[in-house]
Amino acid sequence: MPDVNQIYQSEFLRAAQLQGQTRRATIEGAGVEILGQGEKAQQKIVLKLVKVKQRFPLNKTNAMSLSAAWGPTTDNWIGRQVELRPEKVLFSGAMVDSIRAQAVPDVKPPRAVAPVAAPAPEPANLGDAAEPPDEWPDELVDDIPWSEK
Repeated sequence: MPDVNQIYQSEFLRAAQLQGQTRRATIEGAGVEILGQGEKAQQKIVLKLVKVKQRFPLNKTNAMSLSAAWGPTTDNWIGRQVELRPEKVLFSGAMVDSIRAQAVPDVKPPRAVAPVAAPAPEPANLGDAAEPPDEWPDELVDDIPWSEK
């Protein structure tokens, strides 16, 4: 049997194409397009994803989510990963399939820092002083004069 979704493929990514699973993709490009017709026509940010044929138009929720993570300038989004998950949302009074986009945090390896050798401590002249206790006292005396601001 033919699949309607395969015969009438859209130029835009649909929730059904995620096959019920969360997917990750890398953003290749982002532009502004006018989508819709007549009075319903409006500007939307449309993402081009690496190795994904269909483009992904962002609704306001998805655009604001990515903007909160990476800033409002879409040039900063290029090369970053986005997580796409199918989700039912309320639209015009009906529950419909939708895609939610979430920024994947950048994973940068920590900078390798060479350990710094601490100078050897100078021996203290303790004289006949007793050994310091192994445990800290319950209350420490605070000699620092804190000021209220």
